[in-house]
Amino acid sequence: MILAGCNQDTSNLSTADSTQVTNDDSTSNDDSTSLVDSVEISSPSEDSSTSENSSTTEEQSQITVVNEESEEAQEVTIAQLLSKGNETDTTNLYRTTGKVVSIDNYEYGDLYLTDGENTIYVYGLCKSSSCITNDNGLEFKNTKDFSSMDIVVGDTITIECMYKYYTAYDGAEGVQELIGYVTSINATGDRSEGGSGDTGSGGSDYVGDEVYEGDYYTDVEELTGEALLDGLHDLQIKTQKTWVNYSSGLAEHLPHSDANSSGKIELFYNGQSGGSWNREHVWPKSLTNNTFVKTGGGCDIHHIRPTNSNNNSTRGNKRYGEVSYSTGTISRADGGVNLYNSSTFEPADSIKGDVARIIMYVYVHYSNAIGSNPGSEKYTGNLQITDVMAASGEQAAWNLLREWNASDPVSSIERQRNNYAFNIQGNRNPFIDHPTYADLIWG
Repeated sequence: MILAGCNQDTSNLSTADSTQVTNDDSTSNDDSTSLVDSVEISSPSEDSSTSENSSTTEEQSQITVVNEESEEAQEVTIAQLLSKGNETDTTNLYRTTGKVVSIDNYEYGDLYLTDGENTIYVYGLCKSSSCITNDNGLEFKNTKDFSSMDIVVGDTITIECMYKYYTAYDGAEGVQELIGYVTSINATGDRSEGGSGDTGSGGSDYVGDEVYEGDYYTDVEELTGEALLDGLHDLQIKTQKTWVNYSSGLAEHLPHSDANSSGKIELFYNGQSGGSWNREHVWPKSLTNNTFVKTGGGCDIHHIRPTNSNNNSTRGNKRYGEVSYSTGTISRADGGVNLYNSSTFEPADSIKGDVARIIMYVYVHYSNAIGSNPGSEKYTGNLQITDVMAASGEQAAWNLLREWNASDPVSSIERQRNNYAFNIQGNRNPFIDHPTYADLIWG
């Protein structure tokens, strides 16, 4: 029996890739899902705080029906679902209502749902053509087009779902999550420009100083927009003459490129001075569509940063974005805090610009879709900015990067790294030398 009809390919029931790190940011997955006996859950009382039945006529008029509600679904509260604990239940279909407090993935629909007191993670909400079937136990199918439903932070939604307790790997803290589809949307979130429904909608223009005075950019200094984007790509391809060895080369160079004023290596996320470290791919290898692993962009001094191994593992392959509902933090030596949840990592304010300028550099250098001879250069590949940035679309992703670029101006250690990498590799990061290039291209 089809509960919400479609004919899509089946996808796994697990959350986004989990990460175990040894000496780099390589990932390993555990997508196993177990079936257990269902737990009987009573329906909420008529005056449940999660019910929308008491909404005013004006509020009701904003509700959009996405899928017809199934007679098979049991009406429950978020608290009742959380009471299931670590039991995975893909046999029963549940219906619950809550307010969206964070959206981590605008393609699949990974978000946090709350009733005001209890919050639960929702993985992979789908658009109306996606479905849950129960021919052989409930099975989720996803079209990767959640953004078409126009759900934003602040909306109240009703979903029909399965319950799953996901454990990333042995010893890790489990995540209680829902997997399902939307039946209705009460659109009360902020959809104005710059509001919660338009992440990174406007960006910001860079107003800091630009101190580079060399002639590296002579060929592109009169360009803007796509012409500048293509020109910078060609410049990177032409000028990088050396790729260092991933193991021995990076081990030799990063202690110098990332040395702080005390001469000790400065670790990226926590800002710690000295200590053991490993190699952090700021653009994770698993989010590059096989563009690089440990060659090309995967061993580029401009790209790789030294990090504490635990911080590297915590970030894993989470996409960068704004985290409005955090499940953990990494504190920095300068007093800043990195925020993260199961799928999104927000760097501390003092390194947001560093992250933005590295991500923009990697895209410009290694994307095979730009330049005068797209698709033909060595080490380039299918880089998609929305694969590494948690935003509602490409322009929103670029605007968020511009916002971070503007909010955290270029630091002395960035200039030091740029100059050091230039001396070794032959190329420069244009967004460190000229951060206003971000606005000229994507503004």
